[in-house]
Formats: sequence, C-alpha cells, structure tokens
Amino acid sequence: MNAELRTLSLVALGSSVVCGLGLGLAYSYFYRKKLGKRGAVKSLYIHPVKSCAGIKLERVEITKIGVLLDRSWALFNSKGILQTMRQLPRMALIKPSFEGTKYLCLDAPGMPTLKLDLDVDESKAKKSMLDIFGVHGEGFDCGDEVHKWFDEYLGKSGLRLFNGRSECLKRRELKDDAVWGNSVQPGDKMIYQCDAPVMLVSKESLDAVNEELENPVDIRAFRPNIFIEGCFSFEEDSWQSVQIGNVLLRKLRQNPRCTLTTVDMDAGVKRHDGEPFKTLKRIRVSKSDDPRHRQKPLFGNFFAVDISGTIHVGDEVTVLA
Repeated sequence: MNAELRTLSLVALGSSVVCGLGLGLAYSYFYRKKLGKRGAVKSLYIHPVKSCAGIKLERVEITKIGVLLDRSWALFNSKGILQTMRQLPRMALIKPSFEGTKYLCLDAPGMPTLKLDLDVDESKAKKSMLDIFGVHGEGFDCGDEVHKWFDEYLGKSGLRLFNGRSECLKRRELKDDAVWGNSVQPGDKMIYQCDAPVMLVSKESLDAVNEELENPVDIRAFRPNIFIEGCFSFEEDSWQSVQIGNVLLRKLRQNPRCTLTTVDMDAGVKRHDGEPFKTLKRIRVSKSDDPRHRQKPLFGNFFAVDISGTIHVGDEVTVLA
C-alpha cells in the first residue's frame, strides 16, 4: 500500500469507528471496491485428510469440487460423527505427503508411516453415506489396518477413515445446507470441505489480526487453500468474482470461525489463551442483520469454482466484481 492510500485508510478507519464496527468489518463503509489487479498468490495449500496438517505447494489444480486432493479423506467415530482437531487436536501432527501418483503417506509422532492408495478398489471397498454438518455425501472405507493406526495414535477406539475421491461417489451438494443452501447455484458441490470448495484469505488480513495478538499466529491456524498478498486488509471480503490464472471463482460467503483456530499446529494441543479465536470474537463478529452469521467471527472467504484450471504461486489476482 503506498503512503497516500495508507493515510486515507487510517483516517477513514479511526479508532472510534473500528471499536464500534469491528476491525475490517467497517471496511466496506469507507472503501470503494477496486476492480482489476488486486494482488498476487503468496502460497497455496491442500489438506488431504480433513483436519490434519496441510501441504504447501507451488501449483494446484482447481476442479469444480475444489482443489485437487484437498479434504479428500475424512475421519469419523463409531457413531458416524466427523472427527476434527476440535475433538482431537493431535490430528494437527499427522503430516501428509505423496509417494508418486499412487500413495498418500501419513506420518505422526511415534507411529510407522501409513501408506494409503490414492484410489480404492471400488469392487471390494465398503461404501458409506456420511454426514458432514448436515450435508450428506459418500465415501469408501479405508479398511481395518488404517483404522487401527488412527486408533493407536489418537488413543480412541472405533475411528474410521473414508476416501471420497472416486467419481462414482455422491458429492456433497451445497444446496443441501439448511442454512446457506439458498445462496449457491445448482451444481455447486464439494467432497469433505466444511462449507465450500475453496477458501481464500490475504496476508494483509492475517497481519491485521496479528497486530491485535500478543503471540502472533501463522496462516496454518486458518487453513486456507489460497493465500494472497498485495491488497488492503479484509478487502477480499467485498469481492464477488475473482480470476486467478485461468481459474474463475465465485464468492459464496465469509468464513465463520470456531475454536479449531486455537490448536497449536506445532504442538497438537489447544492454546490455553484461547487465541486467536478470542480476539476474532472481539474484532471480527459480523454486524450484519443476517441471522445466519449467528454472531460468529468471520475470517477468510468461501468460493465456488465457475471455471476450473491451474493456479501458481505468483499468479495475479484480478477482481471482476
């Protein structure tokens, strides 16, 4: 940001306004949205197993159902309830990697490497219907040996891992979301992502939050796919249509945050100070009249994919609407 724009921003977002409206949420009142080039891709991430560690990449393939290989496996308990770092923070220490184009490898402290076939034998694997936050999809059971590995590492019995990659499986349709389903388009689908195919946030927004924290966090706490830089803090909240490389993204909504953000990604435990979630609740709670936000703090933005393609680190971010 040049000096002139920085000065204008500081004047517009005076302390009284920020206190009244919440950091960044006052943005749209004072800043007229700029179209065109608004930054570039800083880094890219996939999280192959939902709620385990991510992988930082230089290039990702974007499909209609999200980033290729992102959130393509998910862990459930014996009652069919999704398991995440909220319940099992040690999941953060499960590190994924790929061996060629055949295996997903998982490593965790004190455990042997677990090798999973990227593709299952559909004629032998057991298919199950899965419920993730009220939106149903299917998955293939990864088998007893895989489940024993998770049981041993996480100290909990009855855990089962499911593979959702196969095209023969029913995809989770965003229209089935009881709260936000009327805000999507027919055909918007995903695998095991929480709410949308793609999540994007800016370095400037992360920096703004970290300025409020005694102990700053890195972007891993927020688990985006696309991390950009070169715009105003929280400017991305106003974007409705974004082109990156040959990919076209359509805004769905902002990302409501929960206590999963409090997990220390290097220690596999929840932070005792409740940060950064505690600060997000103070500075990023929506002031919208829309009851669907439920007074949750917002950080990052969910997008659907209108045109698939490839995104590279360094690609320009162009705002179309």
